[in-house]
Amino acid sequence: MAKKANQKKKLLLLMRYFQEETDREHPTTIIKLIDMLEQEEISAERKSLYDDIAILREWGMPIENRGGQYYLRENTFTLPELKLLTDAVASSRFISESRSRVLIRKIAGLTNRFARMQLQRQVYLTGRSKTTNEAALLNVDPLHQAIHCGKKVSFRYFSYVYSPDSHGRWKKEYHHGGRFAVVSPYALVWDDENYYLVGYYERRETVSHFRVDKMEDIHILSDWVRPAPAHFIVGDYVRHTFGMFGGNQTQVTLEAENELMNVFYDRFGKELTPHRVDDTHFRVVVPLQLSPTFYGWVFQFGGRVQIISPKQAVDEMTHMARRFYPSNET
Repeated sequence: MAKKANQKKKLLLLMRYFQEETDREHPTTIIKLIDMLEQEEISAERKSLYDDIAILREWGMPIENRGGQYYLRENTFTLPELKLLTDAVASSRFISESRSRVLIRKIAGLTNRFARMQLQRQVYLTGRSKTTNEAALLNVDPLHQAIHCGKKVSFRYFSYVYSPDSHGRWKKEYHHGGRFAVVSPYALVWDDENYYLVGYYERRETVSHFRVDKMEDIHILSDWVRPAPAHFIVGDYVRHTFGMFGGNQTQVTLEAENELMNVFYDRFGKELTPHRVDDTHFRVVVPLQLSPTFYGWVFQFGGRVQIISPKQAVDEMTHMARRFYPSNET
């Protein structure tokens, strides 16, 4: 019985050793494997190790033999893939700095120690603005469960306001006096480096969105969700809501220089249908929500994008431009 237990332990130790201590640049030998097992008080012979390696290969471990030098050909994730994941965590404003460090350590644990050392040397928490709400990441779980089960959720929603009376600090200000919002959740979406819940908001009787890191006291209710409106598509909602800043949705005609065609494609997607105006300009009609964020997006192109219609959008854009660049006339 003890011999069988030792055999199982030996296979697990060999598996862990190959995963954590070997790669193409850092192979091992049978002698090193015997020494490692002896440190764990397990005796092994060459022939038994050859058999063990064959078993691990049968289990799907890609162990290579290069002239008596053994190594694991690949891990579940490559180093560039892990670097991409750690960079995403490090740069995310949605994840607090302390939780970012914990997640990065967990991601680094998915590879061998040599790649792990490279990974940890190359990851930087840049000091950029990150949420101070430590519970933000935990909010995702009940929201995901509610979406999966088709149940409504309730939560308190807040914003940060600066309070000189509170020793010059930012403090939470709860919406609607701290009363709970009830929402039929449709999807969690990532936009502009933040996580949002998109769903039907009963207080406003319309589809709305909420920053996940500004939610507290989330409860999954027993009530079934209200079905999404006909023809509602989450991707379209996100694409037409600039910076997730709410506003009235309408058909907007834009005219832009041809060099900006790719910018429009990235913003509005392949459903966009440009129409030629002349040799240097095109026009598009896009459904979107009028908001300061949208006007700011147009403004950044320095006149290379013009709002043609509706009149409301033209007038609001003109008003905003005058606020930034008031006339010098007296």
